[in-house]
Amino acid sequence: MNAGVVTIPSRGLSWQVEIATTSSERTQGLGGRASLDALNGMLFDMGSNQSQITINMREMLFLLDIVFFDEDMVVRGMVWELNPTDIEFNATFPEGPGARYFLEVNAGELLESVEAGDQGVITGWEPPAPPTPPIEIGSIIELMVPMMIVMMMMGMMSKMMKGVSGPAPMTTAVAVREVALQR
Repeated sequence: MNAGVVTIPSRGLSWQVEIATTSSERTQGLGGRASLDALNGMLFDMGSNQSQITINMREMLFLLDIVFFDEDMVVRGMVWELNPTDIEFNATFPEGPGARYFLEVNAGELLESVEAGDQGVITGWEPPAPPTPPIEIGSIIELMVPMMIVMMMMGMMSKMMKGVSGPAPMTTAVAVREVALQR
């Protein structure tokens, strides 16, 4: 598991964090741990902004404060003293970009002075770059078909233009010979 430091500089808050980036790390989370050292936490990276995040509290043994950040580490929401007896917690973000990260810390460490819009910072860790989307064959075909139509039309226009400028020289010579024989 990765590690780093998450701070909210405007509030003077800082935590040493483990960073859960894989599905199995996010599923396990802090579950089964008896406690968490003061000013330590776990940052969960969902990979991209999500409009809804479900937090599984099974196997949690202590209260948590949670702060949600978007991909630019801007605070999108907070939850204080989330009880481990709540088996699932759903955080929804109906407006704005949603949340990519959430930070779980000991209850009471996320001061109620933290507000949506506060800027967070991650140091000691770089989030992975978003995956490059695969090239879809349908997209290639969609681009090629119009190009082929334009090329065919240009070829037809070229042939039509040759016909407008007059017959080829050989045709002209034959036409002259036929006229001469008729007199």
